[in-house]
Amino acid sequence: MFLPTLKSAWKFNIGLNVLIWIVLFSLSIAFYVGACPRCKVTGYILISIMLWLLSLGFLIFGSKMYLELRGRGGDGGRGSGGGRSGNQRLITKRIQLIGRKVVVVMCTCSFMFLVRSIFWLWEPVTGTYSPAGTYPFLHYTVTGLLPNIVLFLVVAPPTTKSGRVI
Repeated sequence: MFLPTLKSAWKFNIGLNVLIWIVLFSLSIAFYVGACPRCKVTGYILISIMLWLLSLGFLIFGSKMYLELRGRGGDGGRGSGGGRSGNQRLITKRIQLIGRKVVVVMCTCSFMFLVRSIFWLWEPVTGTYSPAGTYPFLHYTVTGLLPNIVLFLVVAPPTTKSGRVI
């Protein structure tokens, strides 16, 4: 399976974003000047596809990061034979904690972008803007705030027993 490096992923992401925004801007202009009545729906479909790809990207890179951390984290000092120093066990526990945080962020962001993708595709498929009671909360508010809240909680520095931030 092809897993791109972080450096190539950034270049690809920047290029894809520039291309998509140019296309969406062009579709918007064509729709509002009346030259293309289907441009609005085409834009919705394109946004939905991009959000689905973003969801897939979180899964791929989150999995790659987790597997890399898992390889460095060892078995937490269980059954390794030969004994491990206290410092090595502490490092292993921290790596495992980071791995769990990566999985939480990966799953939350991937799911929220997938939900947002479904809502952008709703109108082109059903002909109605959204199911009753879902706009704007499931379109923007929940799918935008929940990943941010999870990221803030995961990235927040841990506190020690004395209440100091490490």
